[in-house]
Amino acid sequence: MSESDRNKWNLRYEQGEYATRKHASAYLEEWLPKLQLKALEPTVMDVGCGLGRNAIYLARHGWKVVAVDISEVALGTLQETAAEEGLQIVCVQKDLERVTERWPELPTHIKSAIIALVQSAPNGGDSE
Repeated sequence: MSESDRNKWNLRYEQGEYATRKHASAYLEEWLPKLQLKALEPTVMDVGCGLGRNAIYLARHGWKVVAVDISEVALGTLQETAAEEGLQIVCVQKDLERVTERWPELPTHIKSAIIALVQSAPNGGDSE
């Protein structure tokens, strides 16, 4: 993504777009209870997290979350929510199309899960 993409997303979040989308993805709500985890504190990376509705849902269910997005505005909102609720969410501002260096914010291993929920996924995306 370019600087103009980052600016576009920052502006959207500054103007309140997506602010009413506080529910987790229906796909995530359906599948999370079906996961059989061995880790006591499972870790997940939410890629393109935006305001963090899925990251928040996962953290409320005991997951450590690394939330990644290009928009520092969205991540700022997510950090505030995480702090208010005492949730384990690490926010990382990255342009995923330009990442070449190691991320010091990430655990040395994420064995539990990485999520990237895509609107166009068959029967998996939200229409809201």
